[in-house]
Amino acid sequence: MFLPDVRDLDLPVRLAAAERVRLARDFDLPELDWFNSEPCPSHDSVAAGQALTPPCRACGVTLRKHQRVGVAWLYLRGRGLIGDQVGTGKTAQAAGLLAVCKQTGELDPGRVVIVCRPAALHQWVDELNRFLPKLTVLAAAGAKRTRTSIYGAGWDVLVIGHQMLLNDVETLTALAPAIVIVDDVDPLRHHSNRTAYAVKRLAQGAERVVILTATALQKDLLELHSVLEPVGGLDVLGTQTAC
Repeated sequence: MFLPDVRDLDLPVRLAAAERVRLARDFDLPELDWFNSEPCPSHDSVAAGQALTPPCRACGVTLRKHQRVGVAWLYLRGRGLIGDQVGTGKTAQAAGLLAVCKQTGELDPGRVVIVCRPAALHQWVDELNRFLPKLTVLAAAGAKRTRTSIYGAGWDVLVIGHQMLLNDVETLTALAPAIVIVDDVDPLRHHSNRTAYAVKRLAQGAERVVILTATALQKDLLELHSVLEPVGGLDVLGTQTAC
């Protein structure tokens, strides 16, 4: 299988292709110029003149089968949810999607906002710098004046905690990010939550929206409805009242 340019596909064709990819056991992604799959200098067998030793946290990664399928599916689908278990590499799949979008020109000049738990803010920045070293990744943190300066800087990817998003959602919405990624933001599960409202408002104008979660969603239909709303859940489930 190959990965077509989604801009050349009508929506029904694109969604049908996404479904075929979802059912695949593997997917042969094109070589991604923007994704780092190389070892760090200390683990480079050529530079060290010896066999490659186990990689470290500074080395790039080679996407595994399920990750390649996830990247291709997200690219074709446009809006989607990845519900893999903890430790299966959801961050790498998100980074792979950004690498594909950068390579196809979707992110020129579009930008990306990633909303996560505050505790995961710097972990996201570190991982993205590892996977996508040629992109400028910034964290939205600090006092209001500092954050305002960051928003006006020349970043490709902005990572923000969901609590800080509540303060700055209007500013970020005005920046019109092309891609919004939401990682394990538990308040998104509840329709009446202010954080859920802020996330959905930010995602509403984005061309692509990705929800990443390792939390079981089958316990409550209304929670599932709220989580899926930013990625097109209303089209499938109808309104909250109907649900």
